[in-house]
Amino acid sequence: MRKKATSYILLGLSLGVLLSSIYHKIYLSPSNSIEMYRAIYNTDEYEQVKQLVAGEGTEAFSQADYEYIRNVKNHPQEISQFTVLDFQDTAYLIRTTPGTEKLKIIQVNELPADLQAYFQELGKK
Repeated sequence: MRKKATSYILLGLSLGVLLSSIYHKIYLSPSNSIEMYRAIYNTDEYEQVKQLVAGEGTEAFSQADYEYIRNVKNHPQEISQFTVLDFQDTAYLIRTTPGTEKLKIIQVNELPADLQAYFQELGKK
């Protein structure tokens, strides 16, 4: 009887950890540009923001970047959200609605060759 109770407790704890992780991923991880800004601005420590950085390197978002965004003297003039579609012979920059549940296209521009090369190089870093 005691082994069965222990099994239920372990199952409950495992389920709790799994649900907590899913909740964090879905509800606490930013899903658009506005939520990302709010997450950075409202976080008290750089170490917490580093969890939002994809991959292992923190060079993608430095402590200096964090401090600049958190400085109350600095306010973004605009928060935009973009998608780059890079094809072999051309690339498109699509500006989408930030902060909405479903993305809508605001603007589409074909990128000049030098900007396409810039984004390709940026993707390699």
